[in-house]
Amino acid sequence: MSPHKCRIVVVGAGLVGERHARLVAEDPSSELVAIIDPRQQIDELARATNTVRFETLQELADDACDGAIIATPNHNHFASAMQCLDRRWPCLIEKPITDDLESGERLV
Repeated sequence: MSPHKCRIVVVGAGLVGERHARLVAEDPSSELVAIIDPRQQIDELARATNTVRFETLQELADDACDGAIIATPNHNHFASAMQCLDRRWPCLIEKPITDDLESGERLV
């Protein structure tokens, strides 16, 4: 029986998110479930990493993954993280975790 692969979603596929997506896709202990990014040109990255692209997190089922990497622009970190945490998905959030102290404290 093969061990369970950690199923990861990458939210945001800019420079940093693309690196995360490629690293997850290359890791034999992980599975890149999806890339979340509204930009259609990210379809090329999805193909290159053997996954799919969705425009929003709402398009994924609650049990679609084991965790998320959030690499959106800083001002979107809080909303993306809350959507993931509401689904009980652990998150790795690029720094800064939010763009202001108040939302950072709410997130924590």
